[in-house]
This record gives sequence, structure tokens and C-alpha cells, in this order.
Amino acid sequence: MNSILTLVKNSAMKVEILFFANCADIVGRRSVERTIAAGTTVGDLVEQLSTEFPAMRKVAEVASFSVNAEYTALDRPLGDGDEVAVIPPVSGG
Repeated sequence: MNSILTLVKNSAMKVEILFFANCADIVGRRSVERTIAAGTTVGDLVEQLSTEFPAMRKVAEVASFSVNAEYTALDRPLGDGDEVAVIPPVSGG
């Protein structure tokens, strides 16, 4: 039984998610920390956020994502301690 608990603890990771512009408005915060399962990808995390915050789904369709300050694809696996940023498109003039 202890080995199962150890495995579960070792397979859980913490990531920090940063939200910018209207993403921060949707979530109500500029950042959150989440515990995720080992093997979770950026896309998996985006799907979880879209389920929790339905308005995020439309933004996520056009947003960019970064992990540890590097733009990334949705299929990138996340690691313990990663910082994920959700960056919506912006315009200006």
C-alpha cells in the first residue's frame, strides 16, 4: 500500500499558470498553481482550464502558450515546477 501512495505522490507535479489580458479577467487572477498528473501536456492543461472556465475555450483557440518563457506547442509534456503562460492575441496601434 505504501508503494502505491509513493507512486501517486511521485506522479503528481506542480505547475504555475500565468494569465495575461482578458485571460486574467476570465480566471479572476493573474496566476494559479495547479497539481497535475505526470504526462500532462500543455493541451491537456488548456482543456482542464477550459472546462473549469468555459469562457477560456474561445480564447485558448487563438492564444499562444509558453513554458518557462519559451513559446511551445500544445503537445509539449509538462514537468514539475514548470511555468505555463497563456498569452491571448493583442492588438494596438
